[in-house]
Amino acid sequence: MRLKVSIFGRPEISTEAKDFKFHGNTFSDLLSQFVERYSELSPSKDILLGFVNGQSIGRNPKDVILNEGDSVLIVLPISGG
Repeated sequence: MRLKVSIFGRPEISTEAKDFKFHGNTFSDLLSQFVERYSELSPSKDILLGFVNGQSIGRNPKDVILNEGDSVLIVLPISGG
């Protein structure tokens, strides 16, 4: 399945929306594939925010089903001062 995926929160891996070929059907499957590609995501994978087609999928989005062509935004925790 193909998705449009954006990542926000870490300059080294933040991306504009990019087509992403995805094997699986849940948000959890997507995160697993991104952690394989970007190991820097691993510590953040349980505390991030997710959005699908502009709608928040909550604090525990792992079981959310994704569909062909969905637009996904992954927001990593950030801090500063």
